[in-house]
Amino acid sequence: MKSLRKSLFILPILCLFLLLINFSVYAVSDIEKEIAKQNVEKYKEKFGLAELSTTEEKRINNIFDRLTVKAHPDAIDLNFKLYVIDAPVLNAAYMGDGHMMVFKGLLDQVENDNQLAAIIAHEIGHGVNDDIQDSINIIQGIQLGGALVDLITKDSENRDSSNLIANISMILLKKGFDRGQEKEADYYSVFLTKKAGYDPHGTIGVMKLLKRKSGGSSDSELAELFSDHPNLDNRIEYLTALVTEVENAQKLYYSPVATASRLAQGILAANNSLIYSTYTESIQDAISLESFSTNSQINRVIKKIKVLKTDSSFSYDMELRNQVDGTARVAINYLSDAEIISLAIDLMKTEYGWRVVREPRLYKSR
Repeated sequence: MKSLRKSLFILPILCLFLLLINFSVYAVSDIEKEIAKQNVEKYKEKFGLAELSTTEEKRINNIFDRLTVKAHPDAIDLNFKLYVIDAPVLNAAYMGDGHMMVFKGLLDQVENDNQLAAIIAHEIGHGVNDDIQDSINIIQGIQLGGALVDLITKDSENRDSSNLIANISMILLKKGFDRGQEKEADYYSVFLTKKAGYDPHGTIGVMKLLKRKSGGSSDSELAELFSDHPNLDNRIEYLTALVTEVENAQKLYYSPVATASRLAQGILAANNSLIYSTYTESIQDAISLESFSTNSQINRVIKKIKVLKTDSSFSYDMELRNQVDGTARVAINYLSDAEIISLAIDLMKTEYGWRVVREPRLYKSR
C-alpha cells in the first residue's frame, strides 16, 4: 500500500517534470521573475544600496536609460531595473527579468561613460540572450530529476519540494554564466553601446581596466570573481577585432547606395569575393563563399555585364528607389548604346551597415 501511495505521489511530479521540459517558455518566465526578486533582495540585505550623489545618480540613470531604450525592441518583455550595490567589488551582475546590479567598487573605478555604458550593456546582453532562462531550464531538469530519484529511492514524505525556486536561485548565484554566454554578452555590448551613441571602444577599455586591477595574478580576488568569464586577454582580443570590423563596415556600407556601389564594382570585376562581402552576415553564415561563387543568377549577371562593358559607350549608374524603416532598394543600371541591364538590389540596415539581403533581380534587359 505504501508503495502504491508513493507511485501515486510520483506520477503528478513526473507529469510536471515533462511539462516543464516541453513548455518551459511559459513556466520559466514566472520562475525567473521570482528568482530575480529573491537574488536582488539577498544582495540588498547583505550589502545595502549605495548612497550616490545627485551627479552620480543622474549620470548612471542617463546611461542606463539610453541603453535600455535601444535594447527594448530586442527584449520587450523585460522589466529593466538597475541597482548600485554598496560593496567595494569590481563586478556587475545580471539577476534576471531585466534586473541588474553594478557594485560601487566598479562604478568608482570606471574611467569614463563609455566604459560604464559597456558594463551595463553587457548585463543587458545577458537579458536579451535569455541566459538566465536557459540556465533555469537546465537546473530545473537536474533538480526535478533529482527529486524523482529521491522519491523513488527514499522516503518521500519528508521532502520539501517548495524549495525548488530557492535552490535554483542559489545555484544561479554560485554558477554564474558560462564562457559562451559571457562572450555573446560582450558581443551584444559592442552593438548596443554604438546604437546608444557611446564609443564601443569602451568595451575594450573595461577589459583593460579589469586586467590592470587584477595585476595579472591568476589567484587574485578579481580573477576568482571572473573565473567563469573568458580570459581577459582573449576578451580584449576578440572585442578589438569586433569593434574594428564594425567600424570598417560602417565606413564601407554606410548607406544603401554605398553598398550597392561595392556590389556593382564586384560584378564589373567578376569578383565573387567582393560581391559576397556586401551580403548580410546571416547569409554569409548560411552560404560559404565557395557555394556562393556557383550561384547561377550571379554568374548570369556577371556574364551579361562582361559582354556589355566591351561596348565603348558602356557606363553604369545607381538610383535609390526607396528607403523605409531600415530597408531599401537600389537600382543599378548598366548602360550601352545597344542595351540596358538593370538590377534591383534589396538591402537592410544591420550592425555592420547596409547589407544585401537577396540575389540581384534582373528586372529589365533589352
